Amino acid sequence: MNSDISKLDEDRNDRIFFACTDKARVISEILEERGWSRTKDRNVTDFTMKWCLAHQVDWTKFQEGKQLINNIPGQLAFSDKINLWYTVRDYLQKRYTKNGQHIQTFLAMTFVLDDENEVAEFLRVYKKQNRTWIYKPRYNYAGRGITVLPVHSDINTIFKLKIGANTRPQYEPRSSGYLMQQYISRPLLLKGRKFDIRVHWLVAWTNPLLVFYNHNASVVRLSLNLYREFDCDRSTHLTNLSVQESHSRYAFLQESTGMTINQLK
Repeated sequence: MNSDISKLDEDRNDRIFFACTDKARVISEILEERGWSRTKDRNVTDFTMKWCLAHQVDWTKFQEGKQLINNIPGQLAFSDKINLWYTVRDYLQKRYTKNGQHIQTFLAMTFVLDDENEVAEFLRVYKKQNRTWIYKPRYNYAGRGITVLPVHSDINTIFKLKIGANTRPQYEPRSSGYLMQQYISRPLLLKGRKFDIRVHWLVAWTNPLLVFYNHNASVVRLSLNLYREFDCDRSTHLTNLSVQESHSRYAFLQESTGMTINQLK
């Protein structure tokens, strides 16, 4: 990306960029130091770089080789939790061996709550099975809006009752854009705590495909709490740094929330 920016610095006199999202301030500081001009026109087409949300990109007007965008075509198939679920589910359901046998792959039960049929199926399963569930918003990040629902939780905080056309009572979600997933109640643990591995890839070009991966830049993130399925503390279940920062012991145990890939070995 640095070499691409340097080339554009040399090739163009009218270096215009648009920046939004939570990274706008950082992007603006870097580019304005290089003499670039920032526009606040979301619909700008004559730009050098656009740092924006996926739905703000008009690929029909994108000038390949002359412009840079922090998105890639088709990324909506995996850039939010609901589309990611559909993409992974459909891909795995189509996997077969050379002999034509379907490859069995574990997928946690997942229900998209914008679909009334899936809501009905979730409620049916919920009543019959004593499970822990996890409730996730489609678009948020950093653990925002995620709720773990232990067995026998009050789901009236998520659903509301309505009277349908056939006068039969029905439940519908109080908020749109959420999915409900079976919680993995027996996860792989590290030192008795939940963890995840944050891996960064840079897709520098899509045609031809050019991807960079720095193994040493990957990190392991851990919860500060020892794992207990029925613990109501969000920081027990969610390893996001923003969630761990709210922990009462974070200031004293900050280094315990992460390690490098080499330390994991």
